[in-house]
Amino acid sequence: TTEIYTLSLHDALPIFSTVLYCLAMNPTVQAKARDELRRVIGVGRVDYELLSELIYLEQCIWESMCLYPVAARHDRVCTQDVDLGVVKLKRGMSVAVPVYAIHRDPKLYPNPGKFDPDRYKQTGINTSICFTSKLN
Repeated sequence: TTEIYTLSLHDALPIFSTVLYCLAMNPTVQAKARDELRRVIGVGRVDYELLSELIYLEQCIWESMCLYPVAARHDRVCTQDVDLGVVKLKRGMSVAVPVYAIHRDPKLYPNPGKFDPDRYKQTGINTSICFTSKLN
């Protein structure tokens, strides 16, 4: 059991670290997230239902993963021929997706270097805003 827990924690640590870093660098956002935690959880017991009510904190997590993706790029293999107009990808080709560069492109993401969890506010948690979420 400890081994499974350690493996899970190992995968999540970079995300936790990044979220904490982003919150530490943005005191106003940190205060808003802390207020939400106190309001929703207080000093009571934490369960799944309560965690699902932490909307702003979830927005902070997604925003930090977009600013600082765990992997700067993702390598994939095409499973079928694809014509993207400017480039044609053949089945079996290796493709490197530069996630970090995409997330920092101001043509795609307004003010890409700013930690702004409210990007997710308009439609709730819409992970389509974050390119990383589309790569599984």
